[in-house]
Amino acid sequence: MSMAERQPEDHAPRLLRLIAPRTWSVIFLVTVTPVVVLAAVALTVLLLTIDVGGDAAARIELVKTGLAVGVATGGVVALVLASRRQWSNEQATRATDHDATERRITELYTKAVEQLGSSAAAVRLGGLYALERLGQNTGSQRETILNVICAYLRMPYVSAGEPPGDDEPQDHHDRYERRTQERQVRLAAQRILQRHRTPATPYW
Repeated sequence: MSMAERQPEDHAPRLLRLIAPRTWSVIFLVTVTPVVVLAAVALTVLLLTIDVGGDAAARIELVKTGLAVGVATGGVVALVLASRRQWSNEQATRATDHDATERRITELYTKAVEQLGSSAAAVRLGGLYALERLGQNTGSQRETILNVICAYLRMPYVSAGEPPGDDEPQDHHDRYERRTQERQVRLAAQRILQRHRTPATPYW
């Protein structure tokens, strides 16, 4: 039989055989061992402190009592261990969620700032509104976002001036269009600052 015709070997039973003994060993050590030890300790204490003489029935009842005490105590220990494990898992989940949220915030912030450096006015506007939305959803980033918008407005800007005439070169028309669009971007940035630095509006 060729290799192409050979059926793939099923490794699942083998993996189960390798994993199961270790898993059961851990379960035994964590749960069964404390119960056995505590039951033995309880039984020993009862036998040493209570004199039943030669009464076999009393001795049997004493053994039952010792085992019951040991099992109950072991159950409490197992419950404490399970609670501790659940708490640890919850803490790990919270830490993972927090890290994922922080990475997402960083990605959104970085992308928005990169958009502000675009040569296209529409992309710059998108970056401003992305920063505004990020600030609305993330209070810890609001001061940084306001500083970025203010820094953008402090960058050099040349007014568009009067529109060029029809007989002027095309590059004059293109320059006028770019400066007019930049003016709209800056007005949008100012409106964002006004919206969030006035107590009558959603204040940052």
